[in-house]
This record gives sequence, C-alpha cells and structure tokens, in this order.
Amino acid sequence: MADSFLERTILAACPSFRPVWDTQRRGYAPGTEPSVADFFATLRVHVLGLLTAGHVAEFAQTMRGVERLLDDADPVLADLLAEELVRPLAAAVQSEGLSPALVAPHLGPRTQWIWRGSRG
Repeated sequence: MADSFLERTILAACPSFRPVWDTQRRGYAPGTEPSVADFFATLRVHVLGLLTAGHVAEFAQTMRGVERLLDDADPVLADLLAEELVRPLAAAVQSEGLSPALVAPHLGPRTQWIWRGSRG
C-alpha cells in the first residue's frame, strides 16, 4: 500500500497514526509493501487505543475522515472500509465494553449505518 489516496486521507484525519504507521511500514522487508488489510488492522488498534485513553476528539476527527471517504466511495472502497475498518472496530469497541454513547455522536450517517449493522 504505497502512499495511496486512502492512506493519505486516513493519515490526514488521524495525525497521531502517522508515526505508528511509519514504524509498522519500516518493519517490512525491502521490496515488500504492507497490504490494505495490514493498514486497517494497525489503524483499528490505534483508534481503539484513542478511545480507551479518552482521546475522543481525535476519534471523532478520524471518523469524519472515514465518513468523507464513504461519501465518495465506489462499491469496492465502501465494502473495504466496512469490512476492514468500521465493522471490526465496532466489534472491538463492544468487546472492550466501551459505552456506545462515547462513539455514536461521532459517526456520520454512512458510518453509523455500518456500525449499527455490526452488532450481534
């Protein structure tokens, strides 16, 4: 995943993720690139950490970025965001026992629809 539009957009929406992602990328062997799944897995852990540490403003900013991506997403990107980021993040938030009231105000309509569909 070499400096894609998706990567740039997410990194702009979640500035504290950049050093985390840069460190992760350096761990790959020369000539290899992390996958989109690797990117989203690392992002999910980071965003969950933001919430558990009480950094709700940056969580909100990140979710606004995700919502903007969903606004203009083709079906492939929309599915990727839903399956690799939003649904697994919703499951992680629920499994951590974080209050839905902490999250819900910061989800846009598209993100909220995906998030709510993730509840078991």
